[in-house]
Amino acid sequence: MKIFRFFFVVLIVCSLLTVSFAQEQKPPNKEQTELETKGFELLTEVTGEAASLKVAENRVFIYSIASHLFWEKDRKLARQFAQNAANELIEIQNSPKVRNQFGQEGANYWFYILNNLRGQFLTQLQQKDAPFALEILYATRSPELNNIVQTYQQIIAQTGKNPDLSNYKQEERDKLQKAITEIHLEQAIKKEIAKNDPQKLAENIRETFAKELSSYQFLSDLDFLNEKDHELAQKVLSEIMVKLADADFSNHSKSYVAYLFYARFLADRNKPKNKDSAAKNKPLEFDEKSVKAIANKEFDYRLKKNLTGDNFNFVERVLYLKKILPARFPEIKSKYEEAKGNNREWIDSLETADKLGENPTLNQIIENSSKLNTYSKTDYYKKSIGKLFETESQEKIAQLLDQIPDEKDREIALDHLNIVSAEKKSKLENAAEAKQAVLQIKSNQEKIVKFISLAISYHEKKTDESRKIAEDLMSEADKLVKENPATYTEFTALLPVIAGYASVKPQKSFDLILPIIEQSNELINAYILLTNYNDNGYPYVSDNEIIFGAQDGYHSFNGRYREIARKLATSDFEKSKNLVKSFQRADVRIMAKLILIESVLQK
Repeated sequence: MKIFRFFFVVLIVCSLLTVSFAQEQKPPNKEQTELETKGFELLTEVTGEAASLKVAENRVFIYSIASHLFWEKDRKLARQFAQNAANELIEIQNSPKVRNQFGQEGANYWFYILNNLRGQFLTQLQQKDAPFALEILYATRSPELNNIVQTYQQIIAQTGKNPDLSNYKQEERDKLQKAITEIHLEQAIKKEIAKNDPQKLAENIRETFAKELSSYQFLSDLDFLNEKDHELAQKVLSEIMVKLADADFSNHSKSYVAYLFYARFLADRNKPKNKDSAAKNKPLEFDEKSVKAIANKEFDYRLKKNLTGDNFNFVERVLYLKKILPARFPEIKSKYEEAKGNNREWIDSLETADKLGENPTLNQIIENSSKLNTYSKTDYYKKSIGKLFETESQEKIAQLLDQIPDEKDREIALDHLNIVSAEKKSKLENAAEAKQAVLQIKSNQEKIVKFISLAISYHEKKTDESRKIAEDLMSEADKLVKENPATYTEFTALLPVIAGYASVKPQKSFDLILPIIEQSNELINAYILLTNYNDNGYPYVSDNEIIFGAQDGYHSFNGRYREIARKLATSDFEKSKNLVKSFQRADVRIMAKLILIESVLQK
């Protein structure tokens, strides 16, 4: 729901304005210490307010954040907040309301609220105290969830592979998905515990592979072990490669590990070899003979496998196998062409990009543009423009870009040319020409981004003249947005301008956000009313209280705009608190305080 997203963006921006002016100005340690003290005082206030909240999930949310932020300052208090969160989770799962939601009817609540809430809490806690996190994982695992996990493990023990969820009805599929999520969470905590012990970490990696729990992190775990103990990591890698060469490739988990190995092998094959045998950080070695043995096994499987309605995975894997075993490609070529189906455009683009390589000429890109997708074309044109700028004038490059046959592609490329030109001219201290280059950009969004970027860079020079230039550039960005947004799209366009002014002219940021708070109060009330008609959607409100951990909620937006928060600083903490008071609802005020607190205290 866009109202829901708009509401959270308002919260973030209101807090961001108050959070980082001091960081940018690099205040003395004394000022930073005072700021953090105020942050902890406000956090203590919020933890006291938690008891007034009707929704237990919101109390968990607050205690979880408090535990994380207090950890370095007061370990005993932080552990107590963690225990409070755990106790609330246990109480939640024992309530009839939640215990009845382990079937399909409660799937949205479980996946988007309870699972996210508990998972984020434990993931943060494991970074502070992994054994304690494991204790809480087991303590907060409900009997229903424990039974589901045991059922899932029994299926793997009996079949030797992950169950194909498509073979199950929706309710059973949801249950098995819960088990997968829970097992991965447990394995991640155990991995954290093992990190300081190479032998334990090696066993964790072996167990992850054996229990069908491999994910995108599998190879990074091996790399981490390699930094600790190269010989042990190489041994574990060799063991796994031997097992993969005899694996059942209908098994998604093992097939995925093979995919990770192919990608690394091909990337490493194009790198120059390190001839220093005594190098401190030796990379993992993916033996070509072993990789080809795995690829041959998968090739045989792909040859026999019947094509289905969606053959995206088949085509993707054959592209990798083709690079490793080019001599075998003719065996599967006809099947490969048939499998392209609806993915033909994407595959043609991938094959064309592979043929062009990393640094094709502009003419080569233009000649092959009809076979490239929009993303690939744009990326190639941008790289080519950057390279041409080293030897050619802007006018000459513009003439070359005029040869691009597609009008939209040509416009995007010319916009990027003006962006690069503006950057170069700003470095040459030619602000007027840099401004003119940005004005030539056709995309308003790109103009806004570049004006703000240039404004901040000039403001950081800290001269009277550069500050005037920065304010002039921000005013150009300001002209391209509506200061009183009427839609979500208009508000998101205004957001970077507010953030830019926070660096260049802080008071202007406050002036822009004040009317938005008044508007947001009306929107929030409308949003609460609309949720009464959202029976089949994601749960956002309970007992007339916004659920802090709802999908697209606090963590999503706080995370998305945290980088802005780090760039800004506090100009007036008391004014910030008063700004938060402008929100009418108590639950919204608490969320706004939390965002303010995290922006001040989160490292």
